[in-house]
Amino acid sequence: MDDSGENHLIKKITIIYTDKFSKRNIETSPLIDELKENGFQVSVVSDFKKSFFKKVVWKISFIFNEILKYRFLEVYNIKKQKDKHRYQNTEISNFDKLKKHFGFPFPKSKLMLNFISKINECIPSLIDDIDTDLIFLTSMQSYIADNFIKYAKKRNLPVVCLLSSWDHLTHGRKVIVSDQIIYYMVWNTIQENELIKLHNINKEKIRKVGALQFDFLKKMLEDKTLNRNELSKELSIPGDYKIISLMAYNERLAKNEPYVISKILEKTNSIQDKFIIIIRPFPFDNSFNERYKNILKHDNIRIVPVSNDVKKDRRIMSLILKNSDIVLSGPGTAAIEAMYYDTPVIHIGIDQDEKEEINTLYKEFFFSDHYQHIMNKQASYFCLTTKHLIESINSYFNDNKIHASERKKLIQEQLYNINVSSSKAISEVLDKLYKKKSF
Repeated sequence: MDDSGENHLIKKITIIYTDKFSKRNIETSPLIDELKENGFQVSVVSDFKKSFFKKVVWKISFIFNEILKYRFLEVYNIKKQKDKHRYQNTEISNFDKLKKHFGFPFPKSKLMLNFISKINECIPSLIDDIDTDLIFLTSMQSYIADNFIKYAKKRNLPVVCLLSSWDHLTHGRKVIVSDQIIYYMVWNTIQENELIKLHNINKEKIRKVGALQFDFLKKMLEDKTLNRNELSKELSIPGDYKIISLMAYNERLAKNEPYVISKILEKTNSIQDKFIIIIRPFPFDNSFNERYKNILKHDNIRIVPVSNDVKKDRRIMSLILKNSDIVLSGPGTAAIEAMYYDTPVIHIGIDQDEKEEINTLYKEFFFSDHYQHIMNKQASYFCLTTKHLIESINSYFNDNKIHASERKKLIQEQLYNINVSSSKAISEVLDKLYKKKSF
């Protein structure tokens, strides 16, 4: 920063919601209240009203973002990208089909990546003036973040970036580099190392603040009313029944989930306890009813619909995850959320062929660049066959403390400091910036 930044007090913070996921995490956390308690004036920007010309420019910015993402994954040999190449000619979703034209020509050329990055920096931001002293970005990789950092450079405003999702450092583009960025905030040491080794960010600019999305779970963990009796009463579950839950995914990653549930129901006599299976559909999954039609009315099934009220929906999810005996999970954060409540997790990699080798893109996802840190802790069962699944269910029903110490270690590693909320950690970082009075 130049001399005009000296003695510049941070009083007003503007939070930029770069995506719905980040917006949800902040609005279901006490972050804004924490900041206000520390004397900050907080405003948020989530609605980006644009003229036709601005829309065109932002569309160009978006396309460049996709090109930079594709090339970054190619240049740095990210495993998930290599796996997608390997399985391109198999039956995978359109979402996972690679858009190879983004890499034309020379997709693995670092020189080309740097050249395109320079062109991207020349695209104007066209951001309307903001009355603020600091910009808090909920992404460090998106085209929206790009635009606001360019604006910050023009206005000589300091910027702090928060990692928007735990997998983005290995599944997104190279993080944005700018003298305006004071700090990059990440969950844990794993992500700190990814920023340093993959993205060449100086360690002095990185702050580990835990996972903001778990602040709501922390509140739910301490809520005594969020108990087994409430769940059983709400879903008419007999008191002597065990509970298996599934936070279902959409068809892209969950086309075999109905098969898995049907196999559990078929093997009811092989399971040592009576049980109910709770299924919470993935939001906006229009194919759910069709895919699950053969089991929706089964006596052992309970469907919990998605609520349009974000806080209510997250509370229901927490109620289920906290009080289930077992959570079935794909390669997603539901597994970590369950382990946060010390609930046993079974990772389901089963397809209808029930082959035990890792021979599909879906199975590879369990060992992708970020998720390998979940699987290598041996904190869950990973099942590729119905036989192993039933054995795992009986094992956890018999002793829910199996893998308990491993679950605890995993959570400590992922959330960095489980005794301090992420909101408080973020607020403390910003408060220290305020007290420094200059940059």
